[in-house]
Formats: sequence, structure tokens, C-alpha cells
Amino acid sequence: MCVVFENANKEGALSGSVTDMNGDFSFEVPSGTYNVRFEYISFKTVEIKNRTFTEDANFGTLFLEADIAQLEGVELIAERSTVEIKLDKRVYNVGKI
Repeated sequence: MCVVFENANKEGALSGSVTDMNGDFSFEVPSGTYNVRFEYISFKTVEIKNRTFTEDANFGTLFLEADIAQLEGVELIAERSTVEIKLDKRVYNVGKI
């Protein structure tokens, strides 16, 4: 999982890290107010806005929700080739021309 700290007062000021296999991470940011994002591919981002940090913080256990989109349906359309090559001849299907 990717953890991103975005300084709420300075646009474009980012810090971040990647968690280990257990989801643990540790890095230093200067004291201040941050928007914190927890991101992982195919999961919805969890965001904590305008949180002030002055000392070590523990976010506890966070649960990410799967971000899946369901299709209503898939339509398959098959078409015959306009030319079929057989052992001794070529057949032209004129219905599609």
C-alpha cells in the first residue's frame, strides 16, 4: 500500500512511503497540517484531510474497500471472414461485401 502525506498549506508538497508486507510504515515529516492518503491498486483510496501532526502518530488498522465496477453485460458479435480458403478452392462470402 502507498501512504501519501500532502502538505495542506503548500500545494504540491508531498511525502510518502510504501508499507511492508504487514502494512506497517514509518517515515518522518515536519510538524504541520497534512492530507493523508492510503492507496492501493483496485481499492478505494482512504483520505484523512487536514490532520495536524506534531508528534508520532498511529493510524491503527485501516480497511480499504475493493473498487470494482460491474458491467451490465457484454455483447459478443461474431463475423464470418469474407474469404475462406479451403483445400482446393477459395470461397468468397459476398453477404458482407
